[in-house]
Amino acid sequence: MDRALHALDSRCSGMQSGLEGQVDPEWHTLTPAARGRAINNSCARLLRERSSVVPMAVLIEDLHWIDEASRSVIEAVLATLDTSRVLVIATARMGYATEWLPATTIRLSALRHAEGLELISAMLRADATPALKEQIFRHTGGVPLFIEEVCRDVGTRKVQNLGLQPEPTLQSLNVPRTVHGVIATRIDRLEGPSKQLLQSASALGRRCNAQLLHSISALDLASFALALTRLQQSGLLVVDESGNGDLLFPHDSLRQVAYESMRESTRVQLHESVLAALEHELLADGIARTSELCWHAQGARQWQKACAYARAVSKACMARSAFADAAAYVDIALNALENLPAGLGREQQAIDLRIESRVVFSGYGRVAKWLDLAKEAGERAFAVSDDYRHLSATAVRAAALNFYGDAREAIAANSLALAKAEALGDAAWLNYVEYALGQAYFTAGHLNAADQMLE
Repeated sequence: MDRALHALDSRCSGMQSGLEGQVDPEWHTLTPAARGRAINNSCARLLRERSSVVPMAVLIEDLHWIDEASRSVIEAVLATLDTSRVLVIATARMGYATEWLPATTIRLSALRHAEGLELISAMLRADATPALKEQIFRHTGGVPLFIEEVCRDVGTRKVQNLGLQPEPTLQSLNVPRTVHGVIATRIDRLEGPSKQLLQSASALGRRCNAQLLHSISALDLASFALALTRLQQSGLLVVDESGNGDLLFPHDSLRQVAYESMRESTRVQLHESVLAALEHELLADGIARTSELCWHAQGARQWQKACAYARAVSKACMARSAFADAAAYVDIALNALENLPAGLGREQQAIDLRIESRVVFSGYGRVAKWLDLAKEAGERAFAVSDDYRHLSATAVRAAALNFYGDAREAIAANSLALAKAEALGDAAWLNYVEYALGQAYFTAGHLNAADQMLE
């Protein structure tokens, strides 16, 4: 990727600087929206340049996990590619809406009878009878993931019951009828330390660092190593093949069942431990893992921290023009604040966050959300008799009306905000409102009034 970027001309320098962590003064002068367009255009141009040399295939896996910023890039790239030179293959779970993709959809159906039996035979011991294999195929409906989990479940039970005659049936083994049920049964049969370790790993997410997992597991090193070995032998955790030593859940359904098998109080304690460990790592090494900190702060119900981390992530998303992701973290911060005890401090934070969020929602084109939050900010500022914040909310709401609704309403709202700014003698908001009122006059066609105000 680096060599490909260097091969392009300066029109891709902004994207190259962003990827390489360099400081490009011209890049930093661009607005977030302009940076987003530059990144989209650079990605599209990179693929066009490469595909002009040799035909290409681009694979995008697990499209159902995509964030809005990545989706924007993909849409921009697909809109400009020569499809005769580039084949884009994307995988996604069944049910994921792909209408935004100009693509041919191929739905993978369940395995056919012969294919299903082949998979079952590969996973079970050689002495499994044809009758048992047939039962597993009918039980699972040929769904590969379900087949794999049932075979692992049956295989484990057969190992524990060597020499059992006659051949056990799914009914005699009480195999659950859903994939989540099978996974839950496998987890329940684990020994205490192994089950505890698997649950601890589930709180860290689909991928977890072994050292961090050990630090929150409350197991000594020998017990940890033994429990981890048993989890790997049972296929409940696997080592990342990239070589970084991280541990992975084979699929997210397994992680979800393990996570939900814990009592809520246990989950909260686990998230508290992870949050403390990550914060120590952050302070010691300066590693920015703010989105993880935000998630664990929510899980630990440490709402003030959750709000602070969510706001930090939102600002980072804005810096890379990921407006939709920035908006999602604003919502997380707003929700976290509502979980704090009522009081003046909480209200001031709630008002300020609603006012600050105008930058996010205006860049994302969600003016209605901008208006709603500004209105809420004004109502809350009025309720706590905070004139300065009420002015701020009034000014922000008035500015939003320039892009939403009737021009006469925008003029009236901005005029009211101007009067409030003059009454409080606030030069900064006075400047902001005069500019917004000038915009409102211009939109309404009152050009002389617009000229006087903007001057």
